[in-house]
Amino acid sequence: MRSRNWLALVLGTSAILLGPVTALFGRAALFRSHPRNATVDLRKTSGFTLRAGSSNLPCVEYYGEEPPKRAVVLMDAFCPYHGLYLANAVRVRFPDTAVVTALSDYLYAFLSATEPESQAQWDSMRVPQDETTLAIWQSLPVAWQAVYCESDSGLESAEALREVLGVACRDKPVMLSARRHKYKMNDRVKSVGLESVKQKMCDSLDEAQAFAQELGLSTGESLQAVIVKPFRGVASESVHLCHDNAEIESAWNSITSTAVFGCKGRHDSVLVQEFLQGCEYAVDVVLRDGIPKVAAVWRYDKTQANGAPFCYVCTRLVDSHSDPQVPVVCDYVLDVLRALGVKWGLSHNEVIVTSDRGPVLVEVNCRQHNMDFCPLTMACIGYNALDMTVDALLGDEESWKVTYPAFPALRAQGCMVHLINYASGVLNEVKHLEEIDALPSVLNWEVYDHFREPGILIEPTVDIRSDAGWVQLVHEDLNTLEHNYEQLVAWMPTMFQAH
Repeated sequence: MRSRNWLALVLGTSAILLGPVTALFGRAALFRSHPRNATVDLRKTSGFTLRAGSSNLPCVEYYGEEPPKRAVVLMDAFCPYHGLYLANAVRVRFPDTAVVTALSDYLYAFLSATEPESQAQWDSMRVPQDETTLAIWQSLPVAWQAVYCESDSGLESAEALREVLGVACRDKPVMLSARRHKYKMNDRVKSVGLESVKQKMCDSLDEAQAFAQELGLSTGESLQAVIVKPFRGVASESVHLCHDNAEIESAWNSITSTAVFGCKGRHDSVLVQEFLQGCEYAVDVVLRDGIPKVAAVWRYDKTQANGAPFCYVCTRLVDSHSDPQVPVVCDYVLDVLRALGVKWGLSHNEVIVTSDRGPVLVEVNCRQHNMDFCPLTMACIGYNALDMTVDALLGDEESWKVTYPAFPALRAQGCMVHLINYASGVLNEVKHLEEIDALPSVLNWEVYDHFREPGILIEPTVDIRSDAGWVQLVHEDLNTLEHNYEQLVAWMPTMFQAH
């Protein structure tokens, strides 16, 4: 069973810190081919040679018989079912392509501070910081094809590296910042005439409270609410549902006391948005030079739990046959991506379908869906977004047009159920595990290590980062899957026993 750790909090993913499989090379032998299935674990390797006046050559892996003709950079690639999955897919399907592992500036700083004993390793993996180092990268006899970043915190570093290397698969830099800034992305969507959320960046508490009242929030008892959140973040972190000025003040104080995600500075403003009510969807899209393919469509079930307004309960696959909103949602998302100038790679895009305005953007994320989605999509659709990404970046255009349909169709029902912990204190026991294993829809499940061992101090779930585990359900019969899902939800309040 997998367990998350401290790195997930830094990357904004469900990553596990595993050493990237690499081949280290020197100036005299730029590429060294490995026998198939050979591995070198960077976390156990000490073969780095610092060069006077420059950083190391980049860390490269390849498995071809001849020196590679092209290369892709996988940045912050630690998760076995995200970045390392991509590395293996490149190795198996495109052996003429080298994989270069790199660290974003943000993750480099974090690892240097927390694991200084491995500083040589972090130095060798860092993206180029000066002209000398960049010249070393550029001198490698390969065509730089793409840069893919697993972490949300490293997206800006990845964008910069694409430009300086001049990779083949890159978007124009004009709107890159809008893809990482929740206000700017929605403002861009509004500017091209698409439906968008009412919003304002507020530089003071008074301004936030005043705009909330413009949105209809009453100073007294009211059913109205607004969203107060940072302009950047992941996993619903620091997203506050506010019903009055006191709650807005609490949200302001909470957000402005924290650092900007992926940056060093603290927040000095907040984003206030109308509270959109409706069904929330996530659409995974892969593009090859502007030709889009929808990889998967998900519908979120969220609930209030433990005083938190947006706890994930279920992320379920849907298609146009199971949900009539799917075609409308997909068309809207593709329009949004065009508005933001996205022409290459994988994105995870979230929208809410309102009753009167249709789909409205929540956010665009130019990275993968941060859960272990491949087993579900392989079972229910027959392919997955990561394999599609490799094809988009390394395959040819004609194959791209015919290999995957424009929109996916489900051949089975599937979902990821997120285990909410309601208990607080010292863990006594975990109930219902054998019963979970016996459910006919269960494909796989995990209770995280820090919710398994008696004697561990546990806290209630308040967001997806603090959930207690997950259960993947797959079944041909929707009624069977729904029954198993409802049973899991019924077990959650008593699943974790603490004192």
